[in-house]
Formats: sequence, C-alpha cells, structure tokens
Amino acid sequence: MKLITTLSIITIAFTIFSCSKKEDQNNVVTPVNNAISFTGINNADSLKGTVSAQIGASGNQPQKIEVFANDSLIATANKAPYNLQWNTLGVVNGNYKIKAVASYDGGKQGEASGDVIVHNIILTLEIDPKINGMYNNI
Repeated sequence: MKLITTLSIITIAFTIFSCSKKEDQNNVVTPVNNAISFTGINNADSLKGTVSAQIGASGNQPQKIEVFANDSLIATANKAPYNLQWNTLGVVNGNYKIKAVASYDGGKQGEASGDVIVHNIILTLEIDPKINGMYNNI
C-alpha cells in the first residue's frame, strides 16, 4: 500500500510540474533588445552654441524619441535618422542631464542619458562715455 501511495504522489507531482512548464513555455515573452545611444555628445562634454547629435537605436525601431535637458523637452523625432539640434544659447550656463527616451510599440520605453556642461562665452562690451563723446565730435 505504501508503494502505491508513493508512486501515486510521484505521478501527481510529475504531472503538475510538467504541465506548469508547458504553460510557462507558451507564455514566455521574448525579450526585445532595444538600446539607444548618443553620437556627437559624450558624457562630461562642454557644449556651446548649436549642438548637433544623432541618437542611434538598435533592435526594434522606436515610434518616437524625445530628448530632454534637465527634464525640459528640447527635441522630438518620429523617424530615423533621429537627429538632435540644440541651441545652447537659449539656456543658462551650467550642468545639464541630457536624456533620450525612446517609445516603442506596446508602451515600452528605453532611455540613454549623460551629463554635459553648457559653457557659452558671453562677451560684454562696455563703452566709456568719455571716449564715445570724443568720437562724436569728429
């Protein structure tokens, strides 16, 4: 009797485990290797003027890519090539976190980010009124 009970338990356990493995195999979601990267902007770069960069996407092509500087949207691209033009003269000099967020079918997202420094040289020209007055008399 013990032998029949033990064999019954082993058979039931084997059946349960083999069925659960089949269900797992049917429900496996194949991971998609989506990676994005910047070309033309590197981490810790010092930027000035208008910056041009390209955002590369490997794996599935995203529906759109949005680029942020310190959480402010600076560019959106809806098709390849995903190019970025950022006029840094419109922002204050300082440290910025540049982040590209790619949106894929099914609501999936991927992102790449890096830290840059905006350092535009601003010249201030002051004219001495005494010198300027001298030229007005000529």
